[in-house]
Amino acid sequence: MIYLIKLLILAFCLSQSVGQEEPSILLDLFDYSVTFRQSVCDRQREISNGTRSLGNALEGLNLNTFLAADDRYFSLDESGAIDALAPGLIADLMDGLASRGRFTWRNSFGIIEGTQLPENRTYDELLSWSVQSFDVSAVYWTKSISRLDRGVSFPEGFIDASFIMIGFTAKSDSNLNMWSFLEPFSSTVWIMIIVTIFFSAAAYEFLDWCDHRADALSLGKDPAQNLFLTAMTFTGNFEFQPATNVARLFAVSLAFWGLIVTSAYTANLASFLVVQNTPAYEINDLGDAVKNSYSICVVRSTFTEQALKNAYPGARAVEVETEPELYSALREGICKIVLTTRASWDEYQSNRDLNGDCQLAWIGRTFLPAEGGFATQSDSGVLCTSLVRDVLNLHLLEMTETREVERLWKKHLQQTATINCDIQEEPEEDDDTTQLSIEAMLGTFVVHFILTGVAVFVAAFHLWCGRLKCTKMKPQFVRSTQGSLHPTETTHGEQNETNGLSGEEVFSHEIGPARGSIQQLCEEMINTQNQKLAAMAKQNTELLEIIKGINTSEASKSELDFPPELPMWENSLIDTYLGEAEGTG
Repeated sequence: MIYLIKLLILAFCLSQSVGQEEPSILLDLFDYSVTFRQSVCDRQREISNGTRSLGNALEGLNLNTFLAADDRYFSLDESGAIDALAPGLIADLMDGLASRGRFTWRNSFGIIEGTQLPENRTYDELLSWSVQSFDVSAVYWTKSISRLDRGVSFPEGFIDASFIMIGFTAKSDSNLNMWSFLEPFSSTVWIMIIVTIFFSAAAYEFLDWCDHRADALSLGKDPAQNLFLTAMTFTGNFEFQPATNVARLFAVSLAFWGLIVTSAYTANLASFLVVQNTPAYEINDLGDAVKNSYSICVVRSTFTEQALKNAYPGARAVEVETEPELYSALREGICKIVLTTRASWDEYQSNRDLNGDCQLAWIGRTFLPAEGGFATQSDSGVLCTSLVRDVLNLHLLEMTETREVERLWKKHLQQTATINCDIQEEPEEDDDTTQLSIEAMLGTFVVHFILTGVAVFVAAFHLWCGRLKCTKMKPQFVRSTQGSLHPTETTHGEQNETNGLSGEEVFSHEIGPARGSIQQLCEEMINTQNQKLAAMAKQNTELLEIIKGINTSEASKSELDFPPELPMWENSLIDTYLGEAEGTG
């Protein structure tokens, strides 16, 4: 029975303790007729006569505290009580101060929901009312001269409330990127460039095969050199030496393609290596922003707005209601610069909804150094509230020296952060990136492919026509009156009119001197295939009769004046041809 009574008493105490963590002071904002400030003058006298230390001056006192339930620094759960898991930075600080000062606050506090004020009220007015109505205003307030002049006193600050500017800046990648030189073009464009180089080399090889006079370098005999010169065109180095109209058409197309691609690559490479890593705009201080007529977002009726207008009356200030709206307005282009506090930026830079791409950054120098913290009424004789400030100041200094404030601030940032820009993954490619896609470069490739196709078609057509002519014509030879060998052309259907003539120069048309005649003979032999030409020689009785008397010695061949530049294999064919004729004779 006694054990059951103890359980009931314990349950009652727990219910009471839970109830005590709910707001116990009902507020009527800006009602100065009611105050919850307590007199601590008796404690002040005890300190003066040395019977109480300053650190214990508030021992046993239920400190009436004003709070703002904004889910940022102070949070309530669904039941309206202080959130047991994440009460917020203010609750953690007040718990630390209460533990050191041996006072309580959780059973005697009043709150306002959020931080948005009525349209006709300012935060200075809210501050003045809260310190006159409560022992301590445990809200994050920025210390300023104008507020001190209003009779507000501030203990040691725990937040860096210095005013800074936030804007967009291009994020520079400090990591080593060995492949940054490939960024000007998309992967599809690079593949098309490689395909075009091999395609062009093959096309020029075909042109040289169709007509070995197509290029003065005779690239048809060295495909690797042909591919090398084609690849060098991408760098702007053009060393082809086209000698025929078809080859010149191809060369113009390839050179134009190389010019466009090289120029686009150079321009875009400069954009990626220089422009992309340059801040969106260069601002050193707030004066530069005002000078450039930048619109500046500030929270309405705050000390931030007041400081901006005092320093720069002509500044283009854009007022918003809450701090999250600052960053939303910046992203929507409503303003170009945000003026806020360092503490605010430390929080919201890790907010995925407001800075998910990590493109917002602190720019320029600090506009105005300041600190933020709690506030109390400056009262040394009526209710002696200044004693509350002194006690809080003492314990805040202790917490700062032991780095407890720093630990609580880091804990707060970790709990509120939803993204870490220091280890953030690379953002996805934006649609408006300056990287050139295949759609932008397609016209260059199409023009080159069309002109190359025309050149290949014309070369193939000429080759086909030449072979068709050669199959209908066969060369025959008679000795001229000077003893040199000249060709004469007859169709397959005609009879040889030189039969029976001796010592006469008879042929349908004269080709040229002996040197040119032998060169013409070699070209005819190559085009009509060596085997067929040898068979034709055997069938021509009159030609064999003429060749019988020709001395095939080295002296005779020199007499015929073979071109010295003829390849060895072509001379071999002539030797074989004459040898067969001599053997037949």
